[in-house]
Parts: sequence; C-alpha cells; structure tokens
Amino acid sequence: MNAGDVYVVQKGDTLSRIAKKYNATVDELQKLNGISNPNLIRVGQKLRVK
Repeated sequence: MNAGDVYVVQKGDTLSRIAKKYNATVDELQKLNGISNPNLIRVGQKLRVK
C-alpha cells in the first residue's frame, strides 16, 4: 500500500465526499476499509482509497 493509497479523515469529511474525490463509490470504500456504517468515520482515521 502506497502513501497515495491512504487518506486521513479530516474534520467535516464524509465517506461520500471522500469517495467522490477519489473517483470511487461509498460501497467500495466501505469494503476496502471494513466499514459497516458509512456515517461512522473519525477524524484522523486512515482509509484505503485504492
């Protein structure tokens, strides 16, 4: 996993906004990161985006 493949959640981020930024879907990001509730991401959390 490259540094470019990881996104650190910032204040005000939503999973849908992050997905749009990386040309992905919320579902893809959920599966990549083992997220069951897309509304529960935390500031500072590292998410795989590729």
